[in-house]
Amino acid sequence: MVRDYMVEVDAWQVVTGRADAPPRIEVLCPAFSPAVDGVDMPALVMAPTSEVRLSLAVPPAGPGEGELRLIARAGVDQPVFGKLSPERPKGHFAFEVRAGERVLERREVELVHGQRSTNVWIDLGGPRGLVVEGLEELTLRTEALTPDGQPTELGKPLRIGFGGLRLVRSVPRARTPSSAQHPNVVLVLMDTLRADRCSTYGYARETTPQLTRFARRGVLFERCYSTAAWTWPATASLFTGLTTMEHGLVGASSSFLFEQFTTLAETLQQAGFTTAAWSGNPIVSSRRNFDQGFEQFHGSEAGDMRETAEFFEEVRGFLERERGKRFFLYLHLTDPHTPHRPTDEGARLLAPDVPREFRTKADGLWRATDEGQGVLPGGALDLDPIASPEERRWTEELYDASVWSGDHWFGQLQDELARLDLEDETIVAFVSDHGEELFERGFFGHGHSLRQELVRAPLVVAGPGVPVGKRNTALFSSRQLGPLLARLAGVEFGDGARALHVLQEGTSSEEHLLFTTTRGWWKGRDQVRLAGVTDGRWKLNLALDGAPWGASEPAPGGDFELFDLAQDPLERRDLSQAEPEVAARLKALLLEQLNTLEARQIGPDIPAGPSTLHMLEMLGYGGGHDEEHPPPEDPTPPDGG
Repeated sequence: MVRDYMVEVDAWQVVTGRADAPPRIEVLCPAFSPAVDGVDMPALVMAPTSEVRLSLAVPPAGPGEGELRLIARAGVDQPVFGKLSPERPKGHFAFEVRAGERVLERREVELVHGQRSTNVWIDLGGPRGLVVEGLEELTLRTEALTPDGQPTELGKPLRIGFGGLRLVRSVPRARTPSSAQHPNVVLVLMDTLRADRCSTYGYARETTPQLTRFARRGVLFERCYSTAAWTWPATASLFTGLTTMEHGLVGASSSFLFEQFTTLAETLQQAGFTTAAWSGNPIVSSRRNFDQGFEQFHGSEAGDMRETAEFFEEVRGFLERERGKRFFLYLHLTDPHTPHRPTDEGARLLAPDVPREFRTKADGLWRATDEGQGVLPGGALDLDPIASPEERRWTEELYDASVWSGDHWFGQLQDELARLDLEDETIVAFVSDHGEELFERGFFGHGHSLRQELVRAPLVVAGPGVPVGKRNTALFSSRQLGPLLARLAGVEFGDGARALHVLQEGTSSEEHLLFTTTRGWWKGRDQVRLAGVTDGRWKLNLALDGAPWGASEPAPGGDFELFDLAQDPLERRDLSQAEPEVAARLKALLLEQLNTLEARQIGPDIPAGPSTLHMLEMLGYGGGHDEEHPPPEDPTPPDGG
């Protein structure tokens, strides 16, 4: 990527525009259905008639580099389509890209009432974009057209524009052969897997026999912490090596992994690795820019969770084809995430008595607890009206069976690497993005708190350069994993030397680790910003806009709880009053770190659109809608499909 106009707003200039709706960066959403290429993305919104001039001042092409291309998509916001009616059955718009007086591309979009599939993003110049090599500037223009195709002025502004505007230049890299000295990298993320439900970490039920087998070959981290309690921010940290405060992908207010981030995949690709990813979680997708640096990115196009069984044969094919050449493979497995659909063998072993018909109810229990419905004022639990003790046990057993199922596929991956003689030349890391609440605090799901069951993550690394059969007790943040893997592969990314020292020496490189969520629940309040810090023994959870039970207003400086993990690993006894000096020290440290890190934020705040907000709600991250972003009135697929 050479230039990102979504971020570099000083690289474009308004020529003409409506006074009541000047061109600006926002999110456009042609369609709600993820099955259609129309979901929301950052765009230069240009209510017709508007013109914007883009500067193409970029460094000249280097030796072997490809032509400069403009990547741009034309789109009309879904509410515009919603204004059509039998009385006004059509809408007609034009999108134009010019170099001086020469038209490089002009596309006209006609929307027809009742035909939703007509409203999609249109790639200008095709998927590879428009060649703009040698040009100094471009002009973008939007128009509204009459039924016979003539330009017309509208009484009210309508949201149309150009999505994903950026300049790119291909840079060929020679593929390098793999060996023990120049290993491949495989990163497996098991979504929603809590460490204390892994038999590898001491859980009584044998949920992760394949992870246990894998741990014998490498290093198991006892105290790895995720940067966040839910997927988006945690995975963004994993990809970038940054804290949540630095990358800013913390919720619906900022939901895109922008091009100015340097990712692990980009770094390895530039070093000669073939890069590929399979993600079963629809919010880790190319639509959110998580595909940066991946030559192949296979996501969940239908917008729902994909079980590993649906794509594992594709992964086998990739390994077969790339054997002998260095590759980076990222697998985002979602088997432990709701909806729980364990394999038959997993259900037989760990959920044999759970009625199959109960699964439908279990899938919806997160809704019944999402806003604290199972917690009484003061903190006592009242879960029986939501799910009986037997139903809560069944839900936990379904979770365990789903963990076993994901672990089974991880075992299949290990077997495939062994069959292809790739074990001794491949670094493999297994980690989780966050854990899962299983009714301990009155919730079923994640994102609501920063307790151990959510932010403590399993992490095991094995392969060339990794000690064998070790258990590492050093504090380690999952954001350090990318730099560690790159360093083991002989590539520089972030502070790899520091992470490698932790792996090899077993001593902490960080005195404190931080974690956050913007979707917290705190003493009766929902959607509270939470931040936490631990030094390994003490752990402070701070609700930045929280309050004690019964308070009508947030507490000045926030409300907090303190736990001694050495004596109380399940965080049952709040010691903030008994240990005021420890609490004050950690709170001051946490606030200082938050201020420092937020000042380094790289990405802009461009809110998610209604399609993403609706998907988040369907996946259990409710509460994201507001007056400006209401839920879709009809989120069904186009044309009633």
